[in-house]
Amino acid sequence: MNKKNLEIVLNRYVNRFEEFNDKPRVEWYKWNAINHFQKHWNIDADDFATMFNEAVAEIKNTNLIDNTKTPLKGLLEILKTESNVETVRNAFKDLFIDDNGDLESRLLRIDKFIFKINTLILEKFENSWRYPQDRKAVIWYLNLWNPKDNYIFKSQETKSIVACTEYADDIGEGMTFSLAKYYRLCDALRVEIIQNTELLKKHHNVPQRTDIVFDDDYHILVFDIIYCADTYDLYTGMELFKGSAKERIKNIRLRELKEAFEEKQEMLTYLEANKPDFPNLTDQTITHKKFGECVVKSSSENELQIIVKDETKFLANVATLFKNGILVLNNATINERINAINDWEALKHITKLEKSNLQIEINKMTK
Repeated sequence: MNKKNLEIVLNRYVNRFEEFNDKPRVEWYKWNAINHFQKHWNIDADDFATMFNEAVAEIKNTNLIDNTKTPLKGLLEILKTESNVETVRNAFKDLFIDDNGDLESRLLRIDKFIFKINTLILEKFENSWRYPQDRKAVIWYLNLWNPKDNYIFKSQETKSIVACTEYADDIGEGMTFSLAKYYRLCDALRVEIIQNTELLKKHHNVPQRTDIVFDDDYHILVFDIIYCADTYDLYTGMELFKGSAKERIKNIRLRELKEAFEEKQEMLTYLEANKPDFPNLTDQTITHKKFGECVVKSSSENELQIIVKDETKFLANVATLFKNGILVLNNATINERINAINDWEALKHITKLEKSNLQIEINKMTK
């Protein structure tokens, strides 16, 4: 995720917060609509149609659900037919259940709800294109019922925030839309949002908040930022990627690989500049696994001259010999320094290997 871009958007949102929440805009109407629903919703109401009409009173005349298409109005219209009421009630009962966060199951219930309600709508309004339900509308119904476990969704606004943050997943659209991937995006945004103390301070100080009867755990705020960023040009000056989701994900992956490659190169440069010095072992008594006890005549990192029964022998790869137990020295301080050299060698080897593997992946993606 491009956190730098997101930070710019959040700061702009904070700077214009009062503008968004003063008349005539008052973006707080999202919270008011959900709050009103929470106060009046009763799935077991004797007069379900009247209850539902009152529960959605704060949202039905806004652009939150209905716009060019009017699925909420379609629901209200079919509820005017008494024989439809129990079918609609049962459709909501099947939709509004605790699924323990199983978003695949939730999306299936959304589609099942759409099928049930649209069957009634098309029976009453043949060939209607305004009234049928869609996933966006039903996700809204879920947010009205349980805002703490859902996120409001709008397609265009989501595309913009995905492009801004360079989100590395394909949320899809239409029948390929993934509720799970969209909610993961919103969860990731929420993590960043709740770290902005100035934003949360302003959010909690909205005067209308005193009447709120529910806890949404900042889920509505996530959508409000997504919505306002697109509606009020909070992306001004940013170069948003306009390609396909596949191209976007490939570009993000390539950039991540190149950044990781540079990090490995920097690490190798640092290691070369900070290689531990090999200790001087001259005149030290060491034990060789084959030759036994012997005295070091001269030493360097690459070679030892040792005296074995008055005979001089030469040993190479000295640190490795200590590491593998071929050479043993009863001196804790020197052993610690030799261990540091072996650790340095191991880290250098791993870093070079990782750098090489990254280069292979980069080459594959840039062919």
